[in-house]
Order: sequence, then C-alpha cells, then structure tokens
Amino acid sequence: MSPATVIQRNPDIIAAAVGEETILLNAVTWTYVHFNETAAKIWECLDRPRSVGEIVATLTADYAIDADACAREVQEFAEGMSGRGFIQIAA
Repeated sequence: MSPATVIQRNPDIIAAAVGEETILLNAVTWTYVHFNETAAKIWECLDRPRSVGEIVATLTADYAIDADACAREVQEFAEGMSGRGFIQIAA
C-alpha cells in the first residue's frame, strides 16, 4: 500500500463513542469492533476519504512516532478493517 492509497469509511457502518472508546458495528455482518485511542484517531481521520500519507502526517504530528512505523500501523489497520468490511481501500 503506497502513501497515495486512499482509504475511506464504509458508509454502512454505525459508529458510537462510549466513554473514551469508539465502537463500530457492521450491521450487514453483525460484527463489531472497539478501538483504542490510536485506532479511534485513524477512524476520525476518515471523516472523508484520505490517503495513507495524509493519515500518517496527522498521526505523526499528534504522537511521538516514527513515520515509517506509523505507515506500517496505518497499513495494518486499513487491511484489517477492510477485510472485516469496516473501511474501503480505493483501487
């Protein structure tokens, strides 16, 4: 996945903030996930379709993390959440 790869939320996902956590529900498959702070921040970044590079830039500005490590984490998040139907990766 390159820094130019665009990812976006699946518009059919229901999201809710519960305390300090974000919980998502895929009502089609009836699966849910709850996010830690970092995953929730990535989800927030996806308020519109964004490139992996844009997300990495936002996260590295907010957290003390190496850009390469952050890019790997964002890619893993995107692939995992895409496989479960929560986000979409543009081809």
